Amino acid sequence: MSEDIQKQVQKYLLVFYALLAGTVLTVAVSYVDLGQTGNIFVAFIIASVKASLVVLFFMHLIHEKRTVYMIMAVTVFFCLGMFLITMVSMADVPNIR
Repeated sequence: MSEDIQKQVQKYLLVFYALLAGTVLTVAVSYVDLGQTGNIFVAFIIASVKASLVVLFFMHLIHEKRTVYMIMAVTVFFCLGMFLITMVSMADVPNIR
C-alpha cells in the first residue's frame, strides 16, 4: 500500500514541477518580442499544455471514457474558433476618412 501511495505522490510532484516549469517558461517568453500574434499564439500553446496537465491529472480525467474526450475535443474546437474570430476581427481595422 505504501508503494502505491509513493508512486502517486511522485506522479503529482512531477506534474507540479512541469506546471512550475511552464510558468517560468511563460514569464521568460513574455520578454521575447514575437509580434502581437506570435506572443498570443505562444502564450495560448503554453496555457493549453498547462491546462491539459491540470485537467488530466488533478481532475482525474486521464482515466475517463472516450465520450468525455470527444466532448472535450468539440469544446476545444469551438474555443479555437472563437480565438480565430477574435484575432481576425482585431486585424480588421475600419478605414475611416
